[in-house]
Amino acid sequence: MYIGNVIRVRISVSAVNDRPKVKKNRGNLVPLPYDINATAYSGSVVKDLFDGLAEDIDDKNMHFGAAVISLGNSSFGKWQYKMNDSLAYTDFSFSSDSQLVLLPPEAR
Repeated sequence: MYIGNVIRVRISVSAVNDRPKVKKNRGNLVPLPYDINATAYSGSVVKDLFDGLAEDIDDKNMHFGAAVISLGNSSFGKWQYKMNDSLAYTDFSFSSDSQLVLLPPEAR
């Protein structure tokens, strides 16, 4: 049997992962001409679309991506995206209401 000094330690945990703060509720996409040449316009970077709309108070350098859940009316053309530095654009395609496309901050 060991008899010695007893050390008691009290640990307090504080919540440090706060949710992002919304600063504005709407961003802007630049209108494009109907017959634009894909090589002439590289597209908007996702993180730039959300710049100034929200901030993460725990990480000021965090960039936001996007979850695209619907395109609404596509009778005026098609919506496309490309990942990182890929050369090819991909058409958004949703075959059901339960699908979504996650775009990282570097996507266009």
